[in-house]
Amino acid sequence: MALAYSVVGAADADTAFVTRVKAALENACSAISSESAGTANHVQRLSLVGRVLSSPVSYAQQFALAIAAVAPVLNATSLAAALDTDIQTGVNSVWDMFALRNI
Repeated sequence: MALAYSVVGAADADTAFVTRVKAALENACSAISSESAGTANHVQRLSLVGRVLSSPVSYAQQFALAIAAVAPVLNATSLAAALDTDIQTGVNSVWDMFALRNI
């Protein structure tokens, strides 16, 4: 059963979930910092790395809302039940959306 919108909409206030998102963001920052300069949207992606690293909790809260709303996290029975790999997949899937909108 998919997460209720009330859970998705409050994901940024779920401290445990935000902490897990923060760890996934840090993992993504490391990977993106070493990706090829020829990667699509690399400049924007790398710029977001700098912003995330300068304010990791704030970005974790913002990403938490987006990640809770996308599969596979959305399909979990609760935010706590989402696997770390699900959260990482969520971060990776919305990274360019944040980067290209200069969020």
